[in-house]
Amino acid sequence: MEIVAAALLLTGKLKVDSVEVFRDSPVVNVTLIGQYKTLSKNTNKMVDFIDENGDMTLNEIVEAFNIISKRKG
Repeated sequence: MEIVAAALLLTGKLKVDSVEVFRDSPVVNVTLIGQYKTLSKNTNKMVDFIDENGDMTLNEIVEAFNIISKRKG
Protein backbone atom coordinates (compact mmCIF):
# COMPACT_ATOMS: atom_id res chain seq x y z
CA MET A 1 0.00 0.00 0.00
CA GLU A 2 2.89 2.33 0.72
CA ILE A 3 4.17 1.98 -2.84
CA VAL A 4 0.78 2.84 -4.28
CA ALA A 5 0.48 5.92 -2.07
CA ALA A 6 4.02 7.01 -2.98
CA ALA A 7 3.34 6.52 -6.70
CA LEU A 8 0.13 8.53 -6.51
CA LEU A 9 1.90 11.32 -4.63
CA LEU A 10 4.83 11.43 -7.07
CA THR A 11 2.57 11.49 -10.12
CA GLY A 12 0.39 14.22 -8.63
CA LYS A 13 -2.73 12.05 -8.58
CA LEU A 14 -3.08 12.28 -4.79
CA LYS A 15 -3.53 15.65 -3.10
CA VAL A 16 -2.56 15.66 0.58
CA ASP A 17 -4.22 18.16 2.89
CA SER A 18 -2.35 17.16 6.04
CA VAL A 19 0.26 14.72 7.29
CA GLU A 20 0.28 13.20 10.76
CA VAL A 21 3.44 11.51 12.05
CA PHE A 22 3.41 9.45 15.23
CA ARG A 23 6.64 7.96 16.54
CA ASP A 24 6.44 5.13 19.02
CA SER A 25 9.82 3.38 19.13
CA PRO A 26 10.68 1.47 16.98
CA VAL A 27 7.60 2.16 14.84
CA VAL A 28 6.77 5.33 12.90
CA ASN A 29 3.19 5.75 11.70
CA VAL A 30 2.42 8.24 8.94
CA THR A 31 -1.15 9.19 8.12
CA LEU A 32 -1.97 11.13 4.95
CA ILE A 33 -5.32 12.89 4.68
CA GLY A 34 -6.38 14.03 1.25
CA GLN A 35 -8.12 13.06 -1.95
CA TYR A 36 -7.52 11.93 -5.50
CA LYS A 37 -7.24 14.88 -7.87
CA THR A 38 -8.73 12.90 -10.76
CA LEU A 39 -10.04 9.39 -11.04
CA SER A 40 -9.49 7.93 -14.48
CA LYS A 41 -10.80 4.54 -15.53
CA ASN A 42 -7.39 3.04 -14.77
CA THR A 43 -7.30 4.62 -11.31
CA ASN A 44 -10.74 3.23 -10.53
CA LYS A 45 -9.55 -0.20 -11.66
CA MET A 46 -6.51 0.13 -9.37
CA VAL A 47 -8.71 1.12 -6.41
CA ASP A 48 -10.97 -1.88 -7.04
CA PHE A 49 -7.94 -4.15 -7.33
CA ILE A 50 -6.48 -2.90 -4.04
CA ASP A 51 -9.83 -3.33 -2.30
CA GLU A 52 -10.03 -6.93 -3.51
CA ASN A 53 -6.36 -7.78 -2.87
CA GLY A 54 -5.44 -5.72 0.18
CA ASP A 55 -3.55 -8.62 1.75
CA MET A 56 -0.88 -8.82 -0.98
CA THR A 57 2.73 -8.57 0.12
CA LEU A 58 5.24 -6.10 -1.28
CA ASN A 59 7.12 -8.99 -2.88
CA GLU A 60 3.97 -10.08 -4.74
CA ILE A 61 3.43 -6.56 -6.05
CA VAL A 62 7.03 -6.23 -7.25
CA GLU A 63 6.83 -9.67 -8.86
CA ALA A 64 3.68 -8.64 -10.73
CA PHE A 65 5.37 -5.44 -11.99
CA ASN A 66 8.32 -7.52 -13.19
CA ILE A 67 6.01 -9.88 -15.11
CA ILE A 68 4.19 -6.96 -16.73
CA SER A 69 7.44 -5.22 -17.72
CA LYS A 70 8.76 -8.46 -19.28
CA ARG A 71 5.57 -8.75 -21.37
CA LYS A 72 5.93 -5.20 -22.67
CA GLY A 73 9.69 -5.32 -23.17
